[in-house]
Amino acid sequence: MLAALRSLATPGTRLAISLSLRPSSAAAQDRRERLRAALAALGEPISTPLSGPDLADLFTRSRWRPVEISERSQRAGLVLAAPA
Repeated sequence: MLAALRSLATPGTRLAISLSLRPSSAAAQDRRERLRAALAALGEPISTPLSGPDLADLFTRSRWRPVEISERSQRAGLVLAAPA
């Protein structure tokens, strides 16, 4: 899907997505576990998290590049990308 979106993107396009990223600290792992439990209570599975290298590889293969965003946005799992 990312590659298909990239084929439609023009200069200046930005792609904003929410991804499940692998927790990088014990506090982040605790938050993820609480989220997993809350979603499970609703009958929803949590998605498999990506690592930083996995995300970089995904963007490279689909011809996107990450764009800088605030740390708060990153902690929330938001990612902003531009055509590479």
